[in-house]
Amino acid sequence: MEKRLVETDLFGEMGRWSKPSIYRVPEWVKNMTTDSEQAAYYRPLLVSLGPFHHGKGHLADMEKHKERAVLHIVKRSGKPLSEFITAIEGVIDELLDAYDNLEDKWRKAERHLFVKIMVLDGCFLLEMLKVVSDKEAPRDYATNDPVFSVHGMLCLWVGIRCDMLVIENQIPLLALYKLEEIWRGTALLVVEGSVEPHKKPLAHEGTPIYDGDTKEKTS
Repeated sequence: MEKRLVETDLFGEMGRWSKPSIYRVPEWVKNMTTDSEQAAYYRPLLVSLGPFHHGKGHLADMEKHKERAVLHIVKRSGKPLSEFITAIEGVIDELLDAYDNLEDKWRKAERHLFVKIMVLDGCFLLEMLKVVSDKEAPRDYATNDPVFSVHGMLCLWVGIRCDMLVIENQIPLLALYKLEEIWRGTALLVVEGSVEPHKKPLAHEGTPIYDGDTKEKTS
């Protein structure tokens, strides 16, 4: 204890606790609920965002759609994929520090996988936010696309929005900023508040969308 008193840097300790912004749900909180409630409240149901739930079997189906989002965004940007990767690598330590109690493997053996997760999940989120912000499906996807279409968003947006609110299922805003800056030369999609879940997820010409609160028809 005497040695620790000498070595302890109180200001350094304060700095340590100021870095995390994405936390794990404490076990004692989870233990206050049943297994089914835990699945509903603390675990993503459709898509993993960030490292905490990456690789879970029931979320695997969405991984191919993340890859498609990256391909579309990169092609639209006219820039090489390497620029997106480099942007994330440039702030990798800040992104790692954003996660509380992150396993050491992400800083060492699986550091490259962490970068990949940030690019995949970040581009997927940006694509979703663009659809919601524009209130129409991107034109470089098929009209019957299972995710990035009017029908896809009508079917999946509620579930994806709920997954975006799961405490352990997050990626740092810094990752979104960096990716959007490479994609569009600006981070307006993030800055203008599109990261907040919208009550009216999508409106498309000829496709009526109903607001669950007002019951009014919008187009």
